[in-house]
Amino acid sequence: MSEGAAVLTAIRDQRPDLVLLDVMLPGMSGSEIVGLLRAEMSRLPS
Repeated sequence: MSEGAAVLTAIRDQRPDLVLLDVMLPGMSGSEIVGLLRAEMSRLPS
């Protein structure tokens, strides 16, 4: 997958144990994806 938004959707759907991201993804960088995922995880109940 090369599009940042598509990668984010796949991560949300498949819930992998490990994600390796490229910093230079088109549309959305790997750093942006990590930031969004971290924000989502902080809202999960503990």
